[in-house]
Amino acid sequence: MDLTSYTSNLYGRAVNTRSDAYGFPVDEEEMQRLQSQHYMFILLTGGKYPPEIKKVLESSTHGEKRVLDIGCGNGDGCRIRDVARDFPLTECVAMDLIPLINTPGQPLNVTSEVHDANLGLQHYYGRFDVVHCRLISSGVKDYRYLFEEIGRALRPGGLVEFAEVDWYTYDRHFRRIDVSLDGAISPPYWARFFAHVRSAIKHSGGDSDAATYLWQWVSRHPAFERINSRDVWLPAIPGDDQQYSAAAYELMKKDVQAFLRSGEPMLRGGGMSEEDFENIRENTLRELHESTEPQYTRLHCVWALKRADYVTPTQEIN
Repeated sequence: MDLTSYTSNLYGRAVNTRSDAYGFPVDEEEMQRLQSQHYMFILLTGGKYPPEIKKVLESSTHGEKRVLDIGCGNGDGCRIRDVARDFPLTECVAMDLIPLINTPGQPLNVTSEVHDANLGLQHYYGRFDVVHCRLISSGVKDYRYLFEEIGRALRPGGLVEFAEVDWYTYDRHFRRIDVSLDGAISPPYWARFFAHVRSAIKHSGGDSDAATYLWQWVSRHPAFERINSRDVWLPAIPGDDQQYSAAAYELMKKDVQAFLRSGEPMLRGGGMSEEDFENIRENTLRELHESTEPQYTRLHCVWALKRADYVTPTQEIN
């Protein structure tokens, strides 16, 4: 599929032209990174789905149940394809800034829609039994608004699932590592790189604080019940961390190496010199392979069911 009408070139990477908030690449290299990352999350979180999804999508009628994946990505490892294969009677919609690329063996119950979530989900109100969002906050200008829109798109009894990083780095005791972006470039380098990415996201209009408020938004909203949450501490710099399988650490290292390249358009486009970028990137790679001190990224996951008796107030949707 030719994506040139959706992208432009920036520092050797294809970036989308449909949103001024989302700054990561949308090219083949990024597609492969997200595919590998998808499998990594399965290993790190211990499964594909919240336990409630099987009951929510239970049906013997083709197309009766519908799933929406917001910011699905465009590679073979996107979450919506797993849902389509595991629940073949379900109608699955993959929504992103660029169209889903057809791959060999793609399930027939997946359709693609090009849409910017920042524009709202009015055409989706009341249509879905499951809505899934993972790692989209960097391209969302007002996540609270999107959260409200998702609540309206979800049918009564439906399942909503969020997973977002908070764009901070933590030490082995899960204490936040504060990094000043002024002055000389110094260790810890992953924490420094991640801090620059967080700053770039905020500068471009992305909602870098969404993970901090997800639990509060869901738990205080009258539409939701059976609310669950968990933090998954991703060992971006594994150090001497030993809680996961060897395969998980290999995928984590692969993801970090690729993410360092993915961040170049945002950071250099925001004014960072090529020399400084390469300095941080090369030293982060050294940390990745040599450091014994782990550095973690917090993935905050929240999922809940929409109350079967909840009626959206009319004045909120007109």
